[in-house]
Amino acid sequence: MNSKKVSICIPVFECQGSASGRKGEEYLSHLLASIKKQTYKNIEVIISDHSVDDSLMKLWQIWKEDTGIDSIYVSNSNNRGSSESNLNNAISLAEGDFIKPMYQDDFFHSENALELMVKKLEESQERWVVASTWHCKEDATGILYNLHVPRIPDEISTWLLGINTLGSPSVMMYEKFDEYFDPLLVWLPDTEFYYRMGKKRGYPSIVEEPCVVTRMRKDSITETQITDEVFKNEVEYNTCKHISKERINLKDYNTIYERANLLKLL
Repeated sequence: MNSKKVSICIPVFECQGSASGRKGEEYLSHLLASIKKQTYKNIEVIISDHSVDDSLMKLWQIWKEDTGIDSIYVSNSNNRGSSESNLNNAISLAEGDFIKPMYQDDFFHSENALELMVKKLEESQERWVVASTWHCKEDATGILYNLHVPRIPDEISTWLLGINTLGSPSVMMYEKFDEYFDPLLVWLPDTEFYYRMGKKRGYPSIVEEPCVVTRMRKDSITETQITDEVFKNEVEYNTCKHISKERINLKDYNTIYERANLLKLL
């Protein structure tokens, strides 16, 4: 019996009207299939759903009945459009010892992926780990390319500047504590989170083996929402928040302020 319970926290939405069409069910089905195959069994799966319909809920119900895996589903209408807010909602419901964020379009690379990460985390003094990841094209999940091995930067402030040496939150697992992603950020929530983790827990331990596959989508945030102004605003916001520690006036950061009002994050 595995001693530590892992909470796999998955923010989902229907992906309707995107450049790739309606893909939410396909992505989530692929991820859930990879969870079912895991050799590490002491898990719970938490799905927070931003969808406007119940298609993903029905998919989850069938999967839960088939697998018997401890799992909960919640429909989350708050701040629809913010993946970070949706992920935070899933994390807030977690009861496991370890938190494993997973975006719905990513999936586990191997059957022992969780086992590898748990083993490394149990041995880690830093209490958080990141794993290597393969990439795949949107509809070619069997063709993997561009293996990314996480790299520890020389300076922790590198992460605040948007230089992501680790990968997306899907490559991470950490011992549960009261820490969440900043929902005001759309491009740098992961690196800002890594900075806070590093300040509190030190640099993460690295799992050299690839444990996750990151799906590269045409309708991803990178392709549809990121501009030079977004990047500039978020770097300046991060620097003010953590380095100068001045009082933050969101109106000074146009893209952040406009998005926060649109998604009702304020």
